[in-house]
Amino acid sequence: MRAFKFPLEQVLKLREYRQRETEIALGRAVAELTDLESRMRELALLRLNAQDQRCPPSGALEGERAASLSGGYYRNYEFYIQRLDREKEELLEAAAKAQLKVEEARSLYLEASRERKVLDKLKEKQAGAYRKAMIAADTKTLDDLSSARAGLNKTARE
Repeated sequence: MRAFKFPLEQVLKLREYRQRETEIALGRAVAELTDLESRMRELALLRLNAQDQRCPPSGALEGERAASLSGGYYRNYEFYIQRLDREKEELLEAAAKAQLKVEEARSLYLEASRERKVLDKLKEKQAGAYRKAMIAADTKTLDDLSSARAGLNKTARE
């Protein structure tokens, strides 16, 4: 019995390669988005800490320290908070673009996966048909052999 050989094996291998490549691209896009989201969380914590530093609760500072807080101190914190807000806006824009890249990469991956699965199904179907044909051919050969042997045994008895 000969082994099954899928005629579109090279095309299947190319589709598998394309699927792996799109999967890698999707992973990179997701990693980029995750990194941006992580940076946004860090930025939010920095802003919260800066806001707490800028406006300490009343009574928390006493004496000389409270008197040394000038308008420049508050202005510097205000500028710092504004810079953090600008960075947050930039990160939000970058995250939106990264989200679009993720969606595009996901659709490319799904398309490549569908194309590979179609060929996998075709290969399975053809392999099943090949096995059935081989089993039928083997059965026919065995039937022919047994019929010939029975004929030989019958002629030998006579």
